[in-house]
Amino acid sequence: MLKTEIETLLGHLVASLRYRWHALALTAFVCLLGWSAVYMLSDKYESRAQIYVDTKTVLGPLLQGIAVSADTRNAADVVRRALLSRQTLQMVATKTNLIARAKTPEEADRLLVRLGDDIKLAGSQESGIYAISFVDRNPLTAQKTVQVLLDTFVAGSLHSDRSDTARAEVFLAEQVKQYADRLSESELRLAAFKKENIGSMPGQNGDYFQRLQASQTALDRKRGELSVALRKRNELHAKIGGNSGSGASTAPISVPNAKQIQAATELDARMQESRRQLNELLLKYTDQHPAVIALQETLQQLESRRRSELGGIRPTTSTTRSTNGDSVDTVLQELQIQLDSTDLQVAALQVEIGQEQERLASIKRQLENGPEIEATLSRLNRDYGVTKAQYEQLQQRLETARISGRAERDPDVKFRVLDPPRLPIRPVAPKRRIFLGVVFIAATGLGVTLALVLSVAKPVFMNRAAVEQLLSLPIAGAVGRIPGGAEGAGRGEDNTRFVAATVMLLIAFATVVAFSQPGSAMLRAAIKEQAS
Repeated sequence: MLKTEIETLLGHLVASLRYRWHALALTAFVCLLGWSAVYMLSDKYESRAQIYVDTKTVLGPLLQGIAVSADTRNAADVVRRALLSRQTLQMVATKTNLIARAKTPEEADRLLVRLGDDIKLAGSQESGIYAISFVDRNPLTAQKTVQVLLDTFVAGSLHSDRSDTARAEVFLAEQVKQYADRLSESELRLAAFKKENIGSMPGQNGDYFQRLQASQTALDRKRGELSVALRKRNELHAKIGGNSGSGASTAPISVPNAKQIQAATELDARMQESRRQLNELLLKYTDQHPAVIALQETLQQLESRRRSELGGIRPTTSTTRSTNGDSVDTVLQELQIQLDSTDLQVAALQVEIGQEQERLASIKRQLENGPEIEATLSRLNRDYGVTKAQYEQLQQRLETARISGRAERDPDVKFRVLDPPRLPIRPVAPKRRIFLGVVFIAATGLGVTLALVLSVAKPVFMNRAAVEQLLSLPIAGAVGRIPGGAEGAGRGEDNTRFVAATVMLLIAFATVVAFSQPGSAMLRAAIKEQAS
């Protein structure tokens, strides 16, 4: 089936060669008209400029965190509206003399609308770089239009930026003054409240209930410590007050003080040293030796002094222990020291318990109106803190606004021309070579279509298969005809002329494409001169 359709199509194509001159003539005619129309199209020149625009006003960053700022997501549209406003377009059309092309108010209105459509703006909000372009048939007009547009926008932008800065400073100055007055009022209220409740102000350790609980806990802990210290003191008294003998007497002895124990200890040490020296001398000398006699007298004096002054204190060393039990030992000394320390601890705990009880009673008395005072003080402190923080932040923003105002004197801060508009040399439209190629392809298609239509309108059988398909009968054979003589020579010349004409058409196409720009300029100049 597919093979049959292909053979049929090839048959029509071969049959259409009978009308090849008709196809070539139509192709040449359409190319002539189309190429002339493309040549008559006016050149359009594009002038382009690149600028940097800071779409964020001064007021926006200064009020960040203080007030709700405007949405800047459509910054490109904002810049476009500023560039292509009706007033700006009217000014551009006047300065570039584009308005002279309009003869009536309606034409002037359409010219401004078309001017707004022809001015192209492209850019990125993140980088702040925008490109402005304009296309016109006059290159000087295109450049001047972009330049006037930039000049107009620069002047308006700088004025707007300075106005924004001035408004920001005025706004912030008013806010700073208002918050300064509010801060003064908060300070006066807080000071007056503290004076009225100077004896009932809460401390730094929490509210009244927390302080009450902490004081009660501290009092219970001190009482427990006092109970332990009292038991320890009683035990020390029992140990120190007992008889050191074999149990003949259970009456308590008088408890020596620390000074007496220290004096007894010193005398016992001297006596022990004297006995050691005496023993050494007796190993060398007799009892009649002067040194021995002198040391014995010294030892007797020390013993007499010990008995007369500290006879009630038992020896403090094991070496000086006597059988009558009238000297103290080391254990008694240590017990006495512990007893004195315990007495001091008991006294200190009793004082602390008394103070804690007074503090607890004071907190209980303050519980009647203390929470109200504390709540009022917290509210006043909170209001004062919020007002003070806001005032300091506004003061800082005001200084920033003043610095920004000084920085705004430099035009490059908000607006900078990165690439000024230049006079275009080559046109950007129309794309004549592309249009010429499209015309040639379309004309060729029309010529082929004409040949096929004529071939279908006047069909012929080009092969045996076409006859079999039409008659639905088998064909036994076919007789061919070979032209000769003058007829054959004529067909050969006709084919040669057709090929030559086709080559000439291709050469014409290459020529008009190669000289599209100067040829178009010459043709339009000739027509304009003839019309004038």
